[in-house]
Amino acid sequence: MGRFITRGIGGTTLKSTELREVTVDYSKIPSDRIWSRVGYSRAVRIGDIIEVAGTSASGPNGQVIAPGDMYEQAKYCIQVICDAIEQLGGKVEHVIRTRVFVTDISLWERVSSKSGEGFSNRGGLIVNIGGRARAR
Repeated sequence: MGRFITRGIGGTTLKSTELREVTVDYSKIPSDRIWSRVGYSRAVRIGDIIEVAGTSASGPNGQVIAPGDMYEQAKYCIQVICDAIEQLGGKVEHVIRTRVFVTDISLWERVSSKSGEGFSNRGGLIVNIGGRARAR
């Protein structure tokens, strides 16, 4: 439980000088990754909203999971995300958007196929963001 001071909460519009103190449920799932020591959390819940941090295919010691296998990496990330959502009392079927970042956008189908298995059949949006393949 945390206390937040905010402007315009609950659909109301407050003058810019008005502040309203509200109490909302606040909880978070710490990451078991090496970057947690700088304040990184896997996911945070404030009220009815759950936000999940960017998730990569890396294990607790920073090792890469399934090197070179984008599908298995996506599968791993989705499982980590689903676990965090459920730990915060959410349901995976309530996910409405995912963002998938790939270094080579021409390979988007490999990752999106797993993301689709995990989320799109529940009515969510999948956004793919990537770069172009580098010449070798």
